[in-house]
Amino acid sequence: MTYPCQTQTNCSGVARPHALMSISAGPVAEYDANGNMTRRWNSVWYRHDWNADNKITTVKNGGGGVLMSISYDADGQRVKTVTECQPPCGKIPPRASP
Repeated sequence: MTYPCQTQTNCSGVARPHALMSISAGPVAEYDANGNMTRRWNSVWYRHDWNADNKITTVKNGGGGVLMSISYDADGQRVKTVTECQPPCGKIPPRASP
């Protein structure tokens, strides 16, 4: 595993110095200059978009489809969250065998 501040003794000025950057299999996350996670790996890459106030606005799947969008009012308060259903959404998971 690697971290942005792993080999430094003075981490001042490093955004999210303890945020996980990669594991032995490769990168798991990317961050912008403000320390916001912009991409993460979970079998596919997911993209996270942020506004000028560093509030998350969208999460997109690897193909660019919007999985979640968030709207804020003029005071920066969350006013609306929309999540998209992704397969196997709506399917009832099978029961475990006794």
